[in-house]
Amino acid sequence: MKTKFFALLGSLLLVAGLSVVLFARKPLTPQEELILRNAEAIAQNEGTPVGSCVRNSGPNGEYGLKMFCDSKTNTDMIYPCPTAPTYGYSLENNKDRCTK
Repeated sequence: MKTKFFALLGSLLLVAGLSVVLFARKPLTPQEELILRNAEAIAQNEGTPVGSCVRNSGPNGEYGLKMFCDSKTNTDMIYPCPTAPTYGYSLENNKDRCTK
């Protein structure tokens, strides 16, 4: 009885060990690499460079050529800085953050 138990236990350990080795040898997909880099950045307290942009104010602001923030920017999420200025309405003190 003990020999069957140890034989079964040994077989399970062998299968588990081979599974770990085969899984570790599998190359990472691009998505897995991105997740790993993000986890490493969070662990190292790495920040993201921040720029500033102007929020669109509608027709009650001053019309001009400005670097406008993404319209989806809010208190919980910021988006990449614009790459080129565009025409629109803005108020002088209505600025926000964007990622460089």
